[in-house]
Amino acid sequence: MVAPEDLANLCAIFKLLKVNKLNQDAFKRIVLKSLRLNSTTSYEKIIEVGLGLGVIALIGDELCITKIGSELGKAQKNCQHSLTNKAKLNFIKRIYLNFDGRNIQCSEFLSNFVPDAPSGTFILHRTADEQPNHVNWIKCLERVGFLTSGRYIVSIREKYLPLFNQFLKIRRGIFNKKEDSFRKSIGNIAEELALRYEEKRLEDNKHSELAPLIQRISIIDDSAGYDISSYRGTGAQPASTIYIEVKGTTSGNVQFFWSQNERKIADRLKSEYWIYCYTNIDLKKRTGVGPLRVQYPIKKVCRPKYSVEPVDVFVQKIK
Repeated sequence: MVAPEDLANLCAIFKLLKVNKLNQDAFKRIVLKSLRLNSTTSYEKIIEVGLGLGVIALIGDELCITKIGSELGKAQKNCQHSLTNKAKLNFIKRIYLNFDGRNIQCSEFLSNFVPDAPSGTFILHRTADEQPNHVNWIKCLERVGFLTSGRYIVSIREKYLPLFNQFLKIRRGIFNKKEDSFRKSIGNIAEELALRYEEKRLEDNKHSELAPLIQRISIIDDSAGYDISSYRGTGAQPASTIYIEVKGTTSGNVQFFWSQNERKIADRLKSEYWIYCYTNIDLKKRTGVGPLRVQYPIKKVCRPKYSVEPVDVFVQKIK
């Protein structure tokens, strides 16, 4: 593993010398002199990773600092044993969560994290046969303060949840406008109602042991394509997971916007995906009427009793 400190110090060399490019032989001598005492990697590996992450570029026989590398070197300031706070943030925002072709391996590793409501963040369960590259990413991301790792679970620090959600939206190809506060308030009330409904439904079906396991995913992952994970609570497999997208409206009619991302997830999950729609939402009383429950909506909302408009669709139940 190439430690982030070694890469930051490599970039700081250019800033200290006030140059944008250096001959490879000269650069090697400088890097070897400035390596941390506890560094366990080779000069060649540092250069290889630096080129791969795009902080430096090889042009002819010279190594050149890139814009990303220049920003990192400025944040690190000097060649030193540890990373500055600015350098840590630079790594997180501009290198590790910078969704482009250079960092596809980091992106694929981060896609393994799942939202976990009890923890209040995204987590990764560790296994005995963990891939070596996953171990390296855990070490790198922990060194810059993005992760906390334990023996069994790796967690994303809560302060980085907004940044990670932004990263996920880019990865998922979601570029929706920010939801206004009025619609967000309606959605929050509808989700609270849906949580209570699910708890009661499972208890009424004699599966109260499943009620505490219901998770409100939307408070962690705001582009998952559903809001709540719950359980079937009936039939031969009552503990089977179901995924609920919650909709709310102040209108007395069933009507809601259904995003392209939500429809994609609904198509993948099929009968495990539900829409719960609450009408007559009262913002002061935090009440509503419903829910109207639609299982397998990707199939059912296209039937004659619903009207659907393309892209981020507006769905309305036809009386």
